[in-house]
Amino acid sequence: MRSLSVLPLLLLTVHWEALAQRSGSGSLVVMFDVSASMGLGDRETEPFLGAVRDGLLTRLTPQDRVAIGVFASEIRLASSSGAATRQLDELRQIVSKDADWRYGPSRLWDAVEAGVAMLETEPRPRVVVVVSDGEASGNESGSAHVAEKLRIRDVSLWVVSFRPGLGDSRLRAFAIGMQGRVFAGYMSRQPDPQRTGLAAALAEVLDAFRRAGRSRS
Repeated sequence: MRSLSVLPLLLLTVHWEALAQRSGSGSLVVMFDVSASMGLGDRETEPFLGAVRDGLLTRLTPQDRVAIGVFASEIRLASSSGAATRQLDELRQIVSKDADWRYGPSRLWDAVEAGVAMLETEPRPRVVVVVSDGEASGNESGSAHVAEKLRIRDVSLWVVSFRPGLGDSRLRAFAIGMQGRVFAGYMSRQPDPQRTGLAAALAEVLDAFRRAGRSRS
């Protein structure tokens, strides 16, 4: 039997049950890649967190059904209940504390599968968003298996493309092939130390998700 980080997935499931008390149309899971290839060292962590705050957390309303997770060698959950400052502090703890787990594999496909599992019985539209450079390793699930899960569970995959490269190109192609969407998390090929491109992309994702929800109402 395959194992998918039992404890983190259990936490994700419990948390989503709490979110299910919210009203609103549609269900969204955002998974952030925090593996070494994402370049989140000590100086880069705060700009990354600031982008998550400005582009997503401070823009959420009680009607938004949104769960947030991160992944590297493990899949971990950040609470999306409570004030934005509390959510940000929890995300900072996950990313910064005991950071060794971030310097192993990058379980991109397992993270997508975890998001699909969370959404299985939730209101449509169901969307998993991955913020990643597309570099994947150490996965228990492959892309073909994940594609099947997405189709069976009627979940859309949206990608926030973080950095140009081979992994990025493959992830973009996969999402488009699954009739998903791609958003640019960087403004250009030039460095973006304050992660302004990521903040803008997250805001665009949230707006698109809300429009998709309204169109089904």
